[in-house]
Parts: sequence; C-alpha cells; structure tokens
Amino acid sequence: MDLYHYNTKKLPFEMQYRPPLLWGASGHIQTAYNVLVGHVFVPSPVGDRQSLSTPDGSTVTYDLYQPQHPSPLSFSSSVLRTCMGVGGIGNCSETFYIRSFVHYLLSNGHNVAVLNHVGTLTDVPVTGNRLFTYGGTGDLAAVFEDLLSRHPSSQWVLVGFSLGANIGVRFIGERVHWRSHFLCAVSVCQGYDPNQAIGIFPSTSNLSKLYSHRITSEQLSLMRRHRSQLLGETPLVNLRNPAGRNSKITHRELNPHAMFVSTQHGGHLGFFEGGIILPNKATWLERLVLQYSLACREILPKINKQS
Repeated sequence: MDLYHYNTKKLPFEMQYRPPLLWGASGHIQTAYNVLVGHVFVPSPVGDRQSLSTPDGSTVTYDLYQPQHPSPLSFSSSVLRTCMGVGGIGNCSETFYIRSFVHYLLSNGHNVAVLNHVGTLTDVPVTGNRLFTYGGTGDLAAVFEDLLSRHPSSQWVLVGFSLGANIGVRFIGERVHWRSHFLCAVSVCQGYDPNQAIGIFPSTSNLSKLYSHRITSEQLSLMRRHRSQLLGETPLVNLRNPAGRNSKITHRELNPHAMFVSTQHGGHLGFFEGGIILPNKATWLERLVLQYSLACREILPKINKQS
C-alpha cells in the first residue's frame, strides 16, 4: 500500500474538501477572508521563544510549543513528534493562520517549532543590516541546528507556507546531512517565481495588482519600522528563483512517496471549510498536514522494509 491509498483509506479523516457554502467557491474571497478576517476564534498558544545570533550579526528567533495532553490520533511511538513551521512573507508565530496551525497540531499531541522571519516581530529589534530573504535557508538552518541539539531523537515534519514553502523545500534539498531527521515535508501554496510574476500580474486582473501592491506595502512597512538599524545600508529582500522552477520533470516523477494535491476551490493559505457563513475553526489545510504526517509515520517503515 502506498501513501496515497493509506491517506484515503486508513486514517480517520476525509480528504475531500468542502468549502463554506455561500462564499467558499471563490479563491479571491478565501484569500481576502484569510487576510482581513483571519481564522475564526483564533487561539493564542503560548510558546518558549529562543533567540540565536547569526554570523552577520542578525538575531533569529523561533517559538517552541509543547502539547499539554497526549494525542488521541497519534500512533504509539517513543519518538518525540515535532513539526517545524515556516510562515509566508512577513509572517511569524503571531500571524493568525500560524497560530491556528500551531493550536491544531498541539491539540493532536505534536510539538511545534515556528521560525519567526527576521524583522517581523514588533518586540524583537533587528540587530544586523538585513531583514529576511525570499529564498535564503541560513536562518532556518540555524534554528534547526539549535533544535536538533535540544531534541536529538525527535522525528521532524517540515511544513512551509507560501514563501516558507520555497525556503523549506530548498532547505531539504540543500542540507542532505540532515535529511534523515525528517519524516516528511509539506509544501503549502509554494510561492511564485517573482521574476516571471512581474510580467504576469499586470496583465491578469485588478485583484492581482492589488495583491502585488499589498505585498510591496508590507515590505516597505517592515523597512520603515527598522529604518534606524538599516540606515546607511541598502535594504534588500533577496528574490531568488525557486529551485527547479523551469524543470520539465516533476518531483512526483522522481519520488514515489511524493504527492501533488490540487483542489477545485480554496485561496492562498485559505482552505476554509464547512458551515454556511462562518467556517469551521480548523481548516482543511491543517487537517491535511496532520493526516499526511501520520500516514508517513505509519506506512513508510513498512515500505522501506519491503524495498
């Protein structure tokens, strides 16, 4: 049995995505709801914040959360289950969808670590001459090295959102010596190639232009907030092309354990579901991440024994 059939047949979830009846079919509304309203009744999990210094003088932080109760769904295992989350552009552990994601995994018995992109936390000053970068993996590597020293026996699941998916996938590809520590990885709404998108956004719709304007405004806001530290240097957000963007060979063709999931409805990091007007507290995205990690933990050892 492969991962796809195990996901759809054996686990106590339904893979089918059911968006809210009145407005869930529109990807634009889903995205706008995620940005303007956020998740419904968003909890505020409390984590232990750690700070690290990088060689360039920057301060990188991450929040580590631990569940209060054992998971009713997790399989019996003596290995600590830890999920490492990497948020989208300008996001951190205090962002609505990250908080909801952390709360859902904690309630199902997983430890969670969240990288806070440099410059995104209002109470953590920028100590170097840069903010976070679009494709750089150095900050994530520093965080994982620290986590590995604290929890050497943990079994890791890497989840990246949007920009964070670019960073996470590249991190897994570059850091071969750490790959054995990861049970699986989940790439959620992986970010676009900015060089190609520059030509596409103006020619599609006004909503695309609005999205581009919002992202640019948020970046300028971050730079203004830290202008005293960045003054004298050229503020730079390094826009790198995601690895393998132009490749005609998909990762699914190279890796039999990979899955490519596409839905008819849903927005960028939205995927709200259920209800008529107000969606369910947990999104389909959060359920999918948990289900995939459980499937990998259960079925991969059996597949490896057969090979």
